Amino acid sequence: MLLKLHRKQKALYIAAAVLLLIIEILIERYAHDNFVRPYLGDLLVVILIYAIVMACSKIKVWTGAVATLLFSYAIETAQYLQIVSL
Repeated sequence: MLLKLHRKQKALYIAAAVLLLIIEILIERYAHDNFVRPYLGDLLVVILIYAIVMACSKIKVWTGAVATLLFSYAIETAQYLQIVSL
């Protein structure tokens, strides 16, 4: 029973990741404003990363959430420090 539930949860995470990826692609192609692309897009990509992590691993929800949050903080910090331009 637990294995079936686990597979069902993974399938939901995969479906969520695919849906969020499609939304992100649509935002990238069609949203050229000062709110949707920089803020809503960043919010949705964090949820996308969480869905991918949970679909591809067997870690607990809390661990996945914290890991995703720390990864997102690291990316935002790197953007603030303009690491890419260095």
